[in-house]
Amino acid sequence: MRPRGRASSAILVVLALAAVAACAFALRSVGLEHVFPAAGVVVFENGDGPYHARLAQYSFSNFPAFLTWDSYLAGPLGGAVPWPPGFDLMIAAAARLVGATGIDHVLAWSGPVLGTLGVFAVYAATRALVAPSLALLGAMLYAGFGITIAYSIVGGGDHHCWVSLLGALWLALALWFLSPESVRSRLLALDLGLALVRAAMLLSWSGSLLYVAIADGSLLLVCALSGDVRRLRLLGLGALLTAALVAPVVFALGAISGGPFSTIMLSNLHLTIVTALGVLALGTAEWEQRWPARSWLRRLLGLSAVGVLVAVALASVESIREQLLPALRFMTLNDASGAGTVEQVPLFPLFGRKPLYAATIYFGAWAYAVPLAPAFALLAAREQSRRKPALLLAAWTAPLAALALLQTRYGNDLGAPAAVCFALALGEIERMLQLRARLGTRTALLAVAALAFALLVPSLRDFAANAAPSLAYLRRPPAGEAALLSDAKGSLELFSQQVRAATPETPGFDDAGAPEYGLLSLPSIGHSLRYYARRPVAADNFWDKFESYELANGFLQLSDEEEAVERAHTLRARYVVTLPIQMPPASLNQRLHLEDGRATGGRPRFERFRLLTEGPRGGVPLLSEYGIRLPPGVQPYKLFEIVPGAVLEVQAKPGATVVAEVFVETPTERRFPYRAQATADERGVARLRVPYASQTLAPAHPAGPWRVHAGDSQERSVDVTDADVESGAVVAVPGEQYDGRPPAVRP
Repeated sequence: MRPRGRASSAILVVLALAAVAACAFALRSVGLEHVFPAAGVVVFENGDGPYHARLAQYSFSNFPAFLTWDSYLAGPLGGAVPWPPGFDLMIAAAARLVGATGIDHVLAWSGPVLGTLGVFAVYAATRALVAPSLALLGAMLYAGFGITIAYSIVGGGDHHCWVSLLGALWLALALWFLSPESVRSRLLALDLGLALVRAAMLLSWSGSLLYVAIADGSLLLVCALSGDVRRLRLLGLGALLTAALVAPVVFALGAISGGPFSTIMLSNLHLTIVTALGVLALGTAEWEQRWPARSWLRRLLGLSAVGVLVAVALASVESIREQLLPALRFMTLNDASGAGTVEQVPLFPLFGRKPLYAATIYFGAWAYAVPLAPAFALLAAREQSRRKPALLLAAWTAPLAALALLQTRYGNDLGAPAAVCFALALGEIERMLQLRARLGTRTALLAVAALAFALLVPSLRDFAANAAPSLAYLRRPPAGEAALLSDAKGSLELFSQQVRAATPETPGFDDAGAPEYGLLSLPSIGHSLRYYARRPVAADNFWDKFESYELANGFLQLSDEEEAVERAHTLRARYVVTLPIQMPPASLNQRLHLEDGRATGGRPRFERFRLLTEGPRGGVPLLSEYGIRLPPGVQPYKLFEIVPGAVLEVQAKPGATVVAEVFVETPTERRFPYRAQATADERGVARLRVPYASQTLAPAHPAGPWRVHAGDSQERSVDVTDADVESGAVVAVPGEQYDGRPPAVRP
């Protein structure tokens, strides 16, 4: 009967784990109605996802090639791609494998799929320390943490869901690697798995050294302090194998930001540290083999001695010594743009900026236990059979918990080890209930399961509240443009399509061509504009990667037209996207977006910016989630072209006021007057620079020719072509040619 009972228990565990995984997938699918608003349309979150889409689409079209230098970054100046190619190649390969025509749907669903796979990895990690029932609770916690859901949500398209999965796999492999149950053959397989996961992490995230330092550092420390020569050797060989696997990609990357030993991109620094890790592990194993120590303190001294030797060896190589110091200095750089992001806000509030309970959206009520998570692992280390993996878990969790308390974004990396630690805490509570409250095994387990879920509920509240629209979408998906217009991200995609239609095509998106011009916009929408409009963008979220960022970031706040034009020429930008955000009234953004560049409030008109298109009509501004609402008649986005402007040369009496005016009609059926005014000089000539061509196919265009009135003379009309405006040509206004129509302008 016992084997049958074990089989039944195993089946129940599998079914329960499948149910947890299904819930994890469902939670990560909330909001799919915004991601797939119409047939064939995919709308990504306005973050780094659209840039992953750009990279993955390139690899999809040129498989297995990947971009190392992107002329659409800091566009069209170009820049080194800041991310390693692993995640994007994986998306491209998966899209080709399923026979897709592009990568959009695969990338959009990558978050829920990878996040769900993380549930199984966390179960395996927790199972290395506790029974299956408690391991299920650990998997449940990981599935329901708000922070892990947010980083693997449908349509996110970011690599962090892949990083989280790799981190959970790494943790599971490392815990089983230290398990006393692991025999030699299993150790070899686990070590190979560690080498492959480590390589995948290096090839997928430029911040992978964080995991190398924490994960491998913890594993090395536990093995060294326990004098485990066999595991030290395997760890060293695995690290060297990782370096060998990653080296070809590093060498293929070419020039990178931050130099050959960059800390913000995959570089020689990563290879050096992983290789040094391997040498350190092998050297420590050899030291322990030759001079066995009887106490952990002496083993620590041995590890330190070998570490000093490795450090001296690295410092003796001139090229490494010269470039490591600048690399370390580069790590300390800071920027207000980065510090202002939501990701860099502490988990708990500082100085009353948000209520204390705000942290519960990331971990539920378990957030209050985050500082104690390493202690839960140390409690498990009291048992000899669990000591090594429990110590590893404590050493792994402590730095990540500290980082998450300082910056919320590290909560995604903390999710897996925290779930394991909290499962250990639940195990301690279950044991207390059995011993002190005299509860039966099943009753105690049900009690801790109820407690685990109750503490998790605050993290699920927002997702549960937003589930109804997603369920309604599954019953009857919306169709047509209206679904896109009702959403801020969809409105941005529609406008990006307008930009693509209104501007000349640029080479280099799917091939090696070089684009001629770029777009200037608010950096926060740079990635989305680049992908949806298929145009180079001067600035985006990569604020710390390119020197041109500061020039591009401050562009919309300029107030002087000539300075703005000069800066745009420096950046080789030809077009400007504006949007309704809070800026000084005299700023370029406000003057263009709210006033169309006209002379208002005593400020002169802009002569070099012409409106090309605006919209989408009835769309939602991107910042609507922060309470920004559009004033009547104001559109979510506008696209302006920077032009030399045609010069109207008008004969008039010296000192006479000359006025030229057109009415510009936009694609949103808006109509506004644009008026230019000048005074005739002593020779009787007035020169007026105008940005609009009356003979044009641009979406926003004058309703007719320019109407010119000079002093008391009759009105004249003149046509201006696109070529005139784009070349800065002088257009002579003909003599008195009154056509009988009422004048459009009276001085």
